[in-house]
Amino acid sequence: MSDPAVEAAQRAWLSRGVPTKFAIVDLADAAREALKPIRERHQQVCIYAVGRVCKHDGHRWPCADALDAYSTEELNAMTQTQSAKAKE
Repeated sequence: MSDPAVEAAQRAWLSRGVPTKFAIVDLADAAREALKPIRERHQQVCIYAVGRVCKHDGHRWPCADALDAYSTEELNAMTQTQSAKAKE
């Protein structure tokens, strides 16, 4: 499981001292808020005969920025949702 917001929060807190669970959660929420504009720009779209690509930069999904902005679980959920829509 990889969550860039949690990893950033842990790095920030560890540089200050011993982390607590609540501090990590608060910092992870702050990191997610900071990533929100990137997450809004970097979303997957499905293009016929091409497959899933990033709607912002046109690179194969997930692009490098999406890997930094979304957790593994979120990327997996997006892929499953897009696959389900394609079957309809």
